[in-house]
Amino acid sequence: GDRRGSAVNQLQGRVASVVALGPFLKVSIDCGVRIVAAISGNVARELSLEPGCAVTMALRPADLYVIPRG
Repeated sequence: GDRRGSAVNQLQGRVASVVALGPFLKVSIDCGVRIVAAISGNVARELSLEPGCAVTMALRPADLYVIPRG
């Protein structure tokens, strides 16, 4: 079948900032462009995400959302 919709893109980057938002953390990652992700606090703690740490992001196209600034 057609699996293009579930293909995983990988990006290398560094965590720029981590901000608590209730049960989630807003994690800003610099990988040449700035990507912002909402990650559950439990997952962020397991990964020890903090500013400056190197990360590899695995992104499925179906999980990406574009939010206009304004």
